[in-house]
Amino acid sequence: MHKPFISIVIPTLNSREKLPQSLQSIADQSFRDLEVVISDGGSSDGTPDFASDFLSTHRISFKIIISPGSSVYSALNLACSISSGEWTYTLGSDDRLYSHDALYLASNRLANTNADVVYGSAWFEANGGFRYGKYFTLQDLTVQNICHQAIFYRCSAMRALGIAYNEKYPLLADWDYNLKLLSRCKFEYMPGITIAYFSCSGKSTLSEDLTFQEDMLRNVIEYFGLRAFLLLNYETLRQAVHKSPGFLYLVLLEANKLFYPLLPESTRKIQKCFSRLRGIAAGIVRTCK
Repeated sequence: MHKPFISIVIPTLNSREKLPQSLQSIADQSFRDLEVVISDGGSSDGTPDFASDFLSTHRISFKIIISPGSSVYSALNLACSISSGEWTYTLGSDDRLYSHDALYLASNRLANTNADVVYGSAWFEANGGFRYGKYFTLQDLTVQNICHQAIFYRCSAMRALGIAYNEKYPLLADWDYNLKLLSRCKFEYMPGITIAYFSCSGKSTLSEDLTFQEDMLRNVIEYFGLRAFLLLNYETLRQAVHKSPGFLYLVLLEANKLFYPLLPESTRKIQKCFSRLRGIAAGIVRTCK
């Protein structure tokens, strides 16, 4: 069976104390077809040197890029641009992989999918601990994000689409990234597979990204266009279009108000249909290359 090569991207900044557990969880993996890409924002505590020594000792392929002053998402954009993997996966410097076979279990699905975004669950280390993960519709994704530490992105698709993290959003650019990708890629959920422990101690958990919150629903309309009026409920759409209520949008909004409550399961099926069609198209493109 084909084994996909995975690039694990870790953005760091003065992470020397927290990084050992993340790297150890990678070293403990039964799956070894991987590389680690450290994208450092200019640490003064020896983070890059520690990472280099650790990964060399454990014979793990790695790359280190240092860009002083870079934000988390600019660091991720830089790292993704130099990664060699068929898939990229992001792990926080204070997070760790869930079990020794987490990547092995995920790789079995990655090797047999035509999806470009594949995700499982994460264990949130807050409120006593709980597992976070499910199949996300667009409606779901306007309320909660898929955990970044549970997602694998197909590199070739991301590069072909030219989609990067929008650095305008300091804390939740990955949420915007997922919304944009959902409008153009096939997503696939891996039930029963937990990928990582998520520490819930980072800025994205403890602070707000007001710029993203202001833009989110407007972005959804931009990304999905008329499809949004089939996939979202009335209240979400009303909030999305109230600042620029064009005549067509108002007509579609009233139509949605009448029909969406009658067909909630159909809207989910519509999204799955769009996702399958995008997957088929992506497969045809890959075959023709």
